[in-house]
Amino acid sequence: MVFDPFPFDEDDEDSFPLGDESSSDDAAFEEDIQKIPRERLMTFVYILVLVQAGLLAGSLGLMLLAIQGQVLVGGGLAVVGILAFALAVYRYYSHKE
Repeated sequence: MVFDPFPFDEDDEDSFPLGDESSSDDAAFEEDIQKIPRERLMTFVYILVLVQAGLLAGSLGLMLLAIQGQVLVGGGLAVVGILAFALAVYRYYSHKE
């Protein structure tokens, strides 16, 4: 038996599982998001942005250091990435308490 990663044909609307139920799912999702306290949601977004920025800056900085040998720019980006990760961890644990 061959495994089919896409078992539904997109042209056949009757067999497609995401029919008209998506609008009710969207409303339920929006209702669930409204229940989250604003402070917690903003902290989550803040940590998410810090982790993404830290990952970008850190990986780019390390690549510049290793491949191009640019110590000043690569080292600076790597330090900024590490500081962003550290700030995200600090914010996470300070919000947890």
